Amino acid sequence: VECFFFQVPSAAIVNVRVANNGVDFSESTIDFQILALPVVFLSVPSMVSSAGGAEILVMGANFWNSSDSVCKFHKTETRATFESSSFLRCMTPSHVVGTFSLLVSHNAIDFALSEASICFLESVYVDSISPNSGSDTNQTIISVFGLNFFRDPGQSVLCKFGDNIVSEGSLVSSSLSLCVSPMPASSSTISVQISMNGIEYSRQKVLFLYETQSTFLGISPSSGPSFGGFSISVVGKLAFIKDRRN
Repeated sequence: VECFFFQVPSAAIVNVRVANNGVDFSESTIDFQILALPVVFLSVPSMVSSAGGAEILVMGANFWNSSDSVCKFHKTETRATFESSSFLRCMTPSHVVGTFSLLVSHNAIDFALSEASICFLESVYVDSISPNSGSDTNQTIISVFGLNFFRDPGQSVLCKFGDNIVSEGSLVSSSLSLCVSPMPASSSTISVQISMNGIEYSRQKVLFLYETQSTFLGISPSSGPSFGGFSISVVGKLAFIKDRRN
């Protein structure tokens, strides 16, 4: 039996009974819960990779905990995870590049009264960094070169060193960002990745090498004539820093 539901002014639980003749209704009933349609305000971040797989936070109202909750990205649906009446989490699907609607439903049939927009972009690609080595006693400003860099409103460029050291970077252009290397625990090589939206990092890992800084102990002679033409001896420890392309 298929029933058409009438509009009610507010959320409620109603009893559902059926009749074959319009008069004699069944004694048994089934409770049906009527809830307000969800309202979507925005997603964080609002710009993601077209490759998919990013977990976004959807902000809105009238969200409830349902195993049937979905987020609809244009025409593609993914499962939604309930956080609170104002927050849901959804995984982005693989999608064509462009700006599309984002809707929410808690029964996969009735979708939100309002929608947000989400922008799918080409994945960030990192080609190289310069310099790719630096002193193990000082921080180094690193230029990160690549493709498809972008600025997501409200999000900062993040630089990730190794598995868990994250610092804020800056966006210069669609092909250049700046990062500052952290102080190392020891002389070593560490991977560098960047994120434009705070959750998706470049899949490419370029390497930055920490090397021991040159140490000068003395110079002999300590003075000489202004016309030059003589040799001096420098005593110390010299670290040779080689240029490495990754």
